[in-house]
Amino acid sequence: MLRDFLNFTKLGRHWKKLWDARFLTPLKKEDFTMRKIQFLLFAMIIAFSLSLFSADIALAKQADVKPAEEVTNKVCPVGGEAVDPSVFVMHNGQKVYFCCADCKEAFEANPDKYMEKLKASTEEGNTGVKLQTTCPISGHEIDKNSYVDKDGQRIYTCCADCNKDVEANFDKYAKEMADKGITVAHLQSVCPIMGNPIDKEVYKDINGKRVYFCCASCESKMTEERMTELEAEGIIFAEAPQKEGMKHDEAHKMDDTKSKSDHSGHNH
Repeated sequence: MLRDFLNFTKLGRHWKKLWDARFLTPLKKEDFTMRKIQFLLFAMIIAFSLSLFSADIALAKQADVKPAEEVTNKVCPVGGEAVDPSVFVMHNGQKVYFCCADCKEAFEANPDKYMEKLKASTEEGNTGVKLQTTCPISGHEIDKNSYVDKDGQRIYTCCADCNKDVEANFDKYAKEMADKGITVAHLQSVCPIMGNPIDKEVYKDINGKRVYFCCASCESKMTEERMTELEAEGIIFAEAPQKEGMKHDEAHKMDDTKSKSDHSGHNH
């Protein structure tokens, strides 16, 4: 079997000739133990040669592989919104993420156009995420307590009056913001670890926010640093409900304060 295997390569055929000359000659008075030692040494040399040959092939294959183009995009190169980790395509060995399936199709139709935008963003050292800071109606600073939600997206305003205008023309203002390179904030819809759809039964409360996951394993991997990164990308996490124990304690403190205030008004 070993002789047949050696026929496959030029180096192998060379070793086969040596094998036949050495080990297929009739055994005369030569010591049999010495012949076995020589056989083992010969087999080791062949094995070592084959391993070097295999290593050369592996290195040659690696040399032919071009390094993947590094493109890290946290904002959709088409729509200008924060990306959805579950929507992406492979381009030159690199994952390019999008905010929706429509943008993915637009990229596939003209990848060179959008890759230029990603390259420019990378060269400038900019992640491409520009969060909303002013009201799209008045231009005033936004109030984080004044906003309008639609289809998982959120547009902030400066006041209730501007909210009415945004409610009536949400898509219009979302497009205007995207055209200016402003990332429209959106509510969490996928797992921050795996990018899978979230399970509302699996969550973790961090700094007053409720973060949902796809499974318990991902919950254990979540950190405050990761949450900060996602918020910087425009992802909004739900407010964590106040625990009953906290409500009771706060109510008790308020009762104590009120009791002391009432008691201080009495004359003794």
